[in-house]
Amino acid sequence: MPYKLYLYHYKNTLLVNVALSFLFSVLSPLDLSFHPIPMLISFSLVFTTIGHGITALAFHYFGKRTQYLYFNMRMSFPRLYAFGFIANVLLVLAINLFVIILWR
Repeated sequence: MPYKLYLYHYKNTLLVNVALSFLFSVLSPLDLSFHPIPMLISFSLVFTTIGHGITALAFHYFGKRTQYLYFNMRMSFPRLYAFGFIANVLLVLAINLFVIILWR
């Protein structure tokens, strides 16, 4: 049961994180010449760092009612945020691997 709550939390924060990360990466793309798609690298960096942090702060501020659900199931917020960070890193690695395979 707790794993479903981890996925529920990740699902709720994923859309906000993707939207913020896409916005930040469009506004300030990194110019990295070693990758065929520089915006993908900037999206990946923002998605795993700044986007996750802003989304965690927004969820902590706006999700007061949902916090009781996690509190009653004895789940700590650092574990939720760590799971989200690890899931973001794995998602970014999968997307980059998929793009590299398709680009060839």
